[in-house]
Amino acid sequence: MNRRSRFPLRPRSILLIAAAVSLLFGCARQKEKKFSIGVLSAAPFTAAIDGFKAVLNDQGYVEGKNVTYDTYILVSITREREGETITGTIKKFVEERVSLVFVTGTPMTIAAKKLTRNTGIPVVFANALVETGNVIESVQAPGGNITGVRFPGADLTVKRLEILLQIAPAAKRVWVTFDPKNASAAAAIKALRPAARTAGVTLDEAPINGVADIKAALGARAASASPGFDAILIMPEGFSQSPEGFGAISKFAEERNLPVAGSAAFEADRGAVFSYIPDDREIGMLAAKLAVKIFKGIPAGSIPVVTPESRLRLNYSRARKLGLKLDAGLMKLADEIIR
Repeated sequence: MNRRSRFPLRPRSILLIAAAVSLLFGCARQKEKKFSIGVLSAAPFTAAIDGFKAVLNDQGYVEGKNVTYDTYILVSITREREGETITGTIKKFVEERVSLVFVTGTPMTIAAKKLTRNTGIPVVFANALVETGNVIESVQAPGGNITGVRFPGADLTVKRLEILLQIAPAAKRVWVTFDPKNASAAAAIKALRPAARTAGVTLDEAPINGVADIKAALGARAASASPGFDAILIMPEGFSQSPEGFGAISKFAEERNLPVAGSAAFEADRGAVFSYIPDDREIGMLAAKLAVKIFKGIPAGSIPVVTPESRLRLNYSRARKLGLKLDAGLMKLADEIIR
């Protein structure tokens, strides 16, 4: 004889159970969602990619499991070729319908915003100058499909000049090479000129179109008895910060016993007396936190842009080799001292 349950399910109960099961399966499907990220970075900023991936991994976005990366690293090339490469790479990401585009640097950020417009693909940038190129509407509400970690701006270059003169007070002529069509470099040189005049320093400016121009300019100086300047200040642009470009600058400075004021952190390890800039890995970590918010459904354009802290790295051994003194106050301010 069939026995009926003492507690028969009513239609309302059945509906509630069905809804709960559906919700559970929906959550499971959400957890199983996979993401693809297109990454475009200049060679000096690859540490930002490492920081970006590390935070995403900690947040459960594991490479090869539920997230994939299509990464392109831009090496030192001519400005024209650089533009073609940036455009072609981002168009490729759009065609692949990646879940998110992560870029480092101002030119790549401007291109990514333009080429992903109306595609629904969010963009997270790192180390971009947001005061130019209509990158964002505001820091608090960047708008559109974009957010990221901003480059602190031209004030950083002025601060580098101040630190350089604190370390090498006898320097009265400072060589600066830069791409005038790079937005970050253009803003930096504009702020640097009046600061140099106030400090009684003459800027020896060398505009360039590529790494070959850096080598040519230094080659011409090498032929004379004196280089014509007392120190070198690295500007925030890709050619002089590329491995090949900075390598040529560092070699020249080493041969002529000239202090170099570094920009990117790696430069303090490769011949500069110091570097002063936000840590690239930390920038990537900050950018990843923004990407996590986007993956959780928050529109990129509504997520405030982040400003990173700058780090001072002093190369004590290089300074001593040049006969320069690092005073106690400066060393106390340093985040890292390389001995």
